[in-house]
Amino acid sequence: MAARSPAEPDGGGDPVTMTDVRAPSGPRLLVTGARPSYADHLARHGPLPQVAPHRLVALLYEAGLTGRGGAAFPVWRKLEVAVAADRPVVVGNAAEGEPASVKDRVLLEANPQLVLDGLELVAAAAGAERAVLCAREGATQVAAERAVADRTVAREGRCAVEVVTVPRRFLAGEESALAQLVGGGPALPRTPPVWQSGVR
Repeated sequence: MAARSPAEPDGGGDPVTMTDVRAPSGPRLLVTGARPSYADHLARHGPLPQVAPHRLVALLYEAGLTGRGGAAFPVWRKLEVAVAADRPVVVGNAAEGEPASVKDRVLLEANPQLVLDGLELVAAAAGAERAVLCAREGATQVAAERAVADRTVAREGRCAVEVVTVPRRFLAGEESALAQLVGGGPALPRTPPVWQSGVR
């Protein structure tokens, strides 16, 4: 069965192209040197745009963005499920339990505001009242908490991101373990899968 394009979700909606999104001046690269403040981030990238849910799903489809956990699952499909949910919770996974991997830590230390932009944009599109960044205990968690605190001072009415600390164990970053942790339980894998049960 061929995958359908989300540019026309449920048989309707406007076609969307990447040119619909304003390109920022200068390259969108990780900032080197000192960790940028939220004010620096706004000066460089500008405020978040207001994007209708079906348009964001279509843009993610066109961009080909996939998860970084190894399965390369399409991000647009995850957002499509969240938009259709009754009480969605948006969760960013920076638990990084893979041996010798520091990609989450590098991203959150170099430019955490881009990560928070993504969480807030998805939360707004999904109509979520809760957005969570799950960060591995230690330097990643500290970087995430600093960024959220910096951003909270300049709130603009969007869904605030909360940081949940993930224990330094390999399986603690598995999606069902994170869903359980965000729901107040232990960071242990569970069944049924998250796409069926969500955050409890």
